[in-house]
Parts: sequence; C-alpha cells; structure tokens
Amino acid sequence: MQIQVTDGYITGYAQTGGFVDGIEVPDDFLGEMTPEEIRCCRFENGAAVLDEARFLQQQQTEKLEQLREMRANECFPIVNRGQLWYDRLTAEQKNELDSWYQSWLDVTQTLAIPAKPEWLLL
Repeated sequence: MQIQVTDGYITGYAQTGGFVDGIEVPDDFLGEMTPEEIRCCRFENGAAVLDEARFLQQQQTEKLEQLREMRANECFPIVNRGQLWYDRLTAEQKNELDSWYQSWLDVTQTLAIPAKPEWLLL
C-alpha cells in the first residue's frame, strides 16, 4: 500500500498502484480508520496520528453543510413562492412562516432544525 502525504497530512492512499513520491506502508497501516479519520491524520515517525482538532473541525464543517443543504431543500422552496401564495396566508400564518424562516436562517448558529408549521404539512 502507498500513502500520499501533503504538508504532513495523509491526503490519499492506494491499495494497488501508487503515487508519484508515494510512501510505502504495510497493508494494515491505516487499520480500521474511516476515510474521514484518514483525511485528518498526520504522518509522524512512520505512523498515522489522528489530529483530533482537525477531525472535530471537519465534522463541524460537514454538519453545517448538511444543515445548509436541508435549508435549501426544505425551506427555500416554500419561502420563495410567489406573491399570490403569500396573499392567501392569514396574518398568523405569515408570522409563523416568518419565525420558521428566521430559524432556518439561524440554523448554522443554533444547529437546531426548526419544526415546520403544521399548516405547511397539509
């Protein structure tokens, strides 16, 4: 097996074939690590060492991206409906929609997925 190391971090691995300037390592070098963990490993003294801070940052980044994608799929198609749709809402529904929308806009800070107003579920 070969690994590719860039700036001290493992950036790739190959079971067959290899990399230009790849480093030969035993086949069991990466053990039971997940691809996410491997991307956060430094290559130090011939060993893969998990950088916990980098791993946690990567997980946080992925979580925020998932929330942004959920917002784009679940919220924006509703709030971007036309004026004719908005004109048919009651004042209470508009207030609920505004609150729900603001909660989605804040989701990357709160990390809390807002509950959709019941009348939108119908």
